[in-house]
This record gives sequence, C-alpha cells and structure tokens, in this order.
Amino acid sequence: IERIQEIVARAKTGLERIRNEVKDYECLMTKRERVDGKVQPMQYMQVKIRHPKVDGDKVVSPFAVYLKFLKPERIEGREVIFVQGKNNGDLIGRRGGRRNPNMTVQLDPSGPMAMDGNRYPSTEIGFVTMVQRLIEVMEKEIEAEECEIKIFSNAKLNKRDCTHFDLTMLKKTPDSDFMRARMFVDN
Repeated sequence: IERIQEIVARAKTGLERIRNEVKDYECLMTKRERVDGKVQPMQYMQVKIRHPKVDGDKVVSPFAVYLKFLKPERIEGREVIFVQGKNNGDLIGRRGGRRNPNMTVQLDPSGPMAMDGNRYPSTEIGFVTMVQRLIEVMEKEIEAEECEIKIFSNAKLNKRDCTHFDLTMLKKTPDSDFMRARMFVDN
C-alpha cells in the first residue's frame, strides 16, 4: 500500500508540473492493446499534442492532437487530427495505407470507425490523460492486496535516466482494468 501511495504522490506532483510547464510536445508512440480479447498488432506513430491554454475562463488555445501512423504497413501514412471545440467535436482522418490513400473523413472520435482496433479514443491521448488515469487506477487499487509494485529508480530507456514503475495484478478480477502496467518516467 505504501508503494502505491508513493506512486500516487509522484503522479500528482508530475501532473501539476505537466499542466504548469508543458504546453506542447512531440513524440514517437508505440502502442499495443488488447481489444475485445484480441491483442492488436503493434502500432508506431508520430504524435504531436498541444495542451489547452486557458486565460481565466477563456480558452486561448484548445487541446489538439495530431497522429501520423508509421507502422504497420496496412495503416502506414494514416493521419488523424483533433482540435477540441472544432469540427463539431469530430476528428479529421486521412486514410493512409494502400487502399484509398487520399480519402479524408470526419468521424466521431468514439464512433465505431474511429474506435476500430482501439481501446481508447484518440481524444484521450497524452501525458495529462495518462497520468490522470494512473492516479484513478492507483487510488482504486490502494486497498487491493492482489498487486505487486516494483520501482526501479536507476532505470535507463534509450540512454535516458528514468524511473521505472512496474505494477502487476496477481489475480484477475472482473473489474480489473489491466493485468500489468509499466511506465518509464524521464528523471
């Protein structure tokens, strides 16, 4: 329980830091999810995220996401853009891949076409959402005795010093959101 509380405290501090200091960023994202019981193929994408900028009650710059899929080949070149408050709340997608490479569509981010092969909509991407979810799950699991937590303070990822958090559920329950979560946080 103490280790989960330590992770929650670190996550809350990190969330405030992200909200106050990070306005936008670009990264290479690797994603592999289990959707409807099936493990999806590994996906690689270039990601650009802009956090919302607020001045009092006014949104100066809305939350925005840009994704460009690099692999696998069947979706290579697909592009997705979402800007909160624009396009009636829809995302704009460009098909990519070999079939209909230039087809552009406007889609509900939570609709069946946009969610095909995904567990979460692209509107929920990014460090703020990820850390918020981590906090929610950890606070839910604080009382659970069925999880094992390992924290590696001197880990390396791509030659960068980081802290590696590894949480494994020892017993699967019907309301479990995951079985294993691994997070590397750049020191």
